[in-house]
Amino acid sequence: IRLRVAPEVRLADRVVQGRPEGYVLQIAPAEVVITGFDEPGLFYGGVTFLQLLRTDMQLQPDRPAPCGTIVDWPAIGRRIVSLEHPHHISPGKTFNDPLTIDFLRSWVNRYVAGLKANVFRWSTGAVVQFASRPEFNDSSKPYTLEDMASFAEYCRDRFIDLCPTMQVGGHALHWLLPFHPELRETGYHQQADVLHPEHDKIVYACFEDVLNALKPRYFSTAGDEWWHS
Repeated sequence: IRLRVAPEVRLADRVVQGRPEGYVLQIAPAEVVITGFDEPGLFYGGVTFLQLLRTDMQLQPDRPAPCGTIVDWPAIGRRIVSLEHPHHISPGKTFNDPLTIDFLRSWVNRYVAGLKANVFRWSTGAVVQFASRPEFNDSSKPYTLEDMASFAEYCRDRFIDLCPTMQVGGHALHWLLPFHPELRETGYHQQADVLHPEHDKIVYACFEDVLNALKPRYFSTAGDEWWHS
């Protein structure tokens, strides 16, 4: 198996010019050559080869992947996978999957890196143990800020940009209001009163913890469905 990064690949019948995050995977009986047009492309070529090894298309017992050439690059620059994980935590609710950082890495390896996506939008408000606002921390919060920092490195190693999401306004019930019910807007179950004099001080401190741990390129306050219930 040969791994290389190059601006173009010469095939038998043509020259393939490089494109961002693209690759050429050449499988022959004697060798496999994976050429990335850049480092992400090389990574995605490796992902494709491993997927071929895991399929049932074993044409011969001594050749676990079919021979051939794959030329591939993404049609969309920002490819997003969104995980609401797990913002509907409530007393008595259980999950089949373990809420550990190791499980999250495994999930991202399969469903983000494994799908060649490069942006992971992650609902973080209900799952983090905040340093600056310890009143939020209880046994339902599976991830420390140290866990999040190591997870961010894991994503960067797989060319994934993190986009943490923390709901402001309409879905504040998922993380803010159970711990600060005084911030609920009168007459609404899930709506936070963003004009409350304490709202920004509390919420921005939590934002800062997450931003300092993950150092993300993107950040979302969501902001959907205000005054919806």
